[in-house]
Amino acid sequence: MVITFRGGKADEHRMSTDTLARVFQAISSDIENVYRVVSYADVDITSEEIKKDSQLYLSAEPAASSFQLHFISEPTNNEWIELSGRNYGKGLKLIGSGALDSGELPIGIGSSILQHAKAFSNPPKGEYETMELSITQDSEPPIEVMFDEAFGIAIEKQIVELKAAPPEIHGYEIEGILHALDDQDYLKPVGPVQIKVEAYDGDWYCEVDKTKLPMSDLDEMWKKRVFLRGLATFRPRKRTLRADTFEILPDKPSLLDAVDKFIEINEKMWEGQDPTEYLESIRERNK
Repeated sequence: MVITFRGGKADEHRMSTDTLARVFQAISSDIENVYRVVSYADVDITSEEIKKDSQLYLSAEPAASSFQLHFISEPTNNEWIELSGRNYGKGLKLIGSGALDSGELPIGIGSSILQHAKAFSNPPKGEYETMELSITQDSEPPIEVMFDEAFGIAIEKQIVELKAAPPEIHGYEIEGILHALDDQDYLKPVGPVQIKVEAYDGDWYCEVDKTKLPMSDLDEMWKKRVFLRGLATFRPRKRTLRADTFEILPDKPSLLDAVDKFIEINEKMWEGQDPTEYLESIRERNK
């Protein structure tokens, strides 16, 4: 990861240590937050490992022609830190381009990251004019983000839209026919993938961790009936569900399955409530 400051005192090869510390601490925190989201399905990763893997270290002196800092992380036995860095860079670029739906955020990007990006784009007077972030990894093209006035405006717009974000429901359940999406790599070994579920109330775009899919028989699962449970977001044009449960159902539900489902739904409806009290209140209102 390379951070380059241009303009202001940076062009004179001088920077406030307070400014550098705030930027460095914010980016380290952002990478750790993204790491926690993208690795949520990996039960072998501990909170201590995430914090350790996300720690960044200064690895080189500033270049002579600009105020440039190089940062690296410690070697790890998994790919989560690399995936976190790329998701962080890609997410910020998407927001800066204005390509997202209203109130939508890329995977791993939260309100604290937006606030940090806003601060990067509005530096202390005279410190620098632009901050460039370049994330490079082996065999992958670099991801470059320019924090400047235009980027700050895009971030502020996203923050405003996020405050009016669509409603979300945890533990929401959907059932329908599974379809693949053309822009997804379903053969990658780890990380989340997007799928489409054609449910009775319309299409849902769902995020499922790769470990929940039948790795040995991917081609056979398309157009199967599936059940998903997770965090549902009700956007006007695109309803999404981040699934924590994914199950391929039998081709045709049996009568017993239907009865069991009916009983389950009604049990949840009356969970923690006394039906007799409800009936008594109805009688009182109708007197």
